Amino acid sequence: MKLIEDLFQDKPNRWGLRGDPHMWQELRNSLNRITKNLNQIEFEEELEKQFYRIVQQKGKQISNETVWFESFPQFGMSGGSISMKWWQETGLPWIKEKYKELTK
Repeated sequence: MKLIEDLFQDKPNRWGLRGDPHMWQELRNSLNRITKNLNQIEFEEELEKQFYRIVQQKGKQISNETVWFESFPQFGMSGGSISMKWWQETGLPWIKEKYKELTK
């Protein structure tokens, strides 16, 4: 879906951990399966649903703030890991705001 492609084209300047860009791609791929236009509330619900589905199905909780993914590249100290705090405070809100801008 073009809207999803546009939504994920720009990326944040900073990430929490090395696995966050790979989660970005996972979310993009997952949301690309949406075939209908969603209003803001529906999109936000779907975004969170897909994010937590990926975390639960593919990740392993390391701590309250870190989830590790075997399928993500393992380079560097935080390779394969995402920052739940970054996603909850920065990543997901950033995507929601960008969606709002693109659907005005």
